[in-house]
Amino acid sequence: ECAQPFIYCIAQALHGEDGVHAYVGREASGRLNHEMELNWENKPHNPYVTSGAITVTSLIRPDLQDSDRFAYINDMFKKMTAGKAPTFANTTYLEVRDAALHEHAVGYMLKEEKVLMPDSDLRKDLDLYFQTLCMEWDGDNLSIAAATLANGGVCPITGERVFSATHVRNCLSMMATCGMKGQSGEFVFSAGFPAKCSKTGIVCIVIPGVLGMAIQAPPLVDNVSARGLEFCKNFAKQFNFHAYAEASSAVDKIDPRQYKGTAHSNISELLYAASTGDISTVKHALIYQKLDVNVSDYDNRTALHLAAAEGKVDMVKFLLDVGASCDKKDRW
Repeated sequence: ECAQPFIYCIAQALHGEDGVHAYVGREASGRLNHEMELNWENKPHNPYVTSGAITVTSLIRPDLQDSDRFAYINDMFKKMTAGKAPTFANTTYLEVRDAALHEHAVGYMLKEEKVLMPDSDLRKDLDLYFQTLCMEWDGDNLSIAAATLANGGVCPITGERVFSATHVRNCLSMMATCGMKGQSGEFVFSAGFPAKCSKTGIVCIVIPGVLGMAIQAPPLVDNVSARGLEFCKNFAKQFNFHAYAEASSAVDKIDPRQYKGTAHSNISELLYAASTGDISTVKHALIYQKLDVNVSDYDNRTALHLAAAEGKVDMVKFLLDVGASCDKKDRW
């Protein structure tokens, strides 16, 4: 189930935001995750309920053969995790496929209500959905994938852009409002950051611009890891990562985004990040350290000079978008 946010991002990359949400809604359902209910538009409520997850999975390359569709998803996961793809539990897949009567019933309900694409092959779509449920992640892989979301869709290890920032924003919005099943409302109220749980006891956490994290503690309460919930609550008490908390309102909490370096070290960090294409660090410097995007070093080189010299195209585009000047001259 923790793969669902990434499947949602892949679907958006293929069809765009509007293309995906022509088939699935974006509201918390207020119901149990597996209920056979659609919203007032006759769509699944969101991409993370069972009906929504099946629908979104059905959008992944239906033009390909079964094995190639799974390989396509696996290749996207490799990009997210710097080449460390999850493994596949074939025995579990066979057991799930044969025993998942409810998921088959949900699939036929979607077919009957004409929720799926007109030419959708339900058997193949359900098989692909079951395959994604049976991918086995370790803590490192899932944490890297979560960090890719935290980094705006760019893998923090390889620097490769996997998803657009807009699609990641949509994904994190859905995680915040719907990712913790029936406890999503309470979770966003108390913890205030995006997370996705699974009935295997995993909680995948994303702190935008900071980190991605995966924890596993199998004992469940209402289909959510009890210890995972407790960890998140204690984490939120210690660190100021609640989405709606101002930095000044939590002076007793740790916030690593509030860096207290010297002016010289902050500028050096900004310029080095620009030269290496580290957009997340540059954003941090501009937003939290209040640095001028056109600040320069001893050679009068700005972040834009360095990014252009190193061929960091995405960084150049970003700097221009936030007001970097093309008229600044270095000492050469």
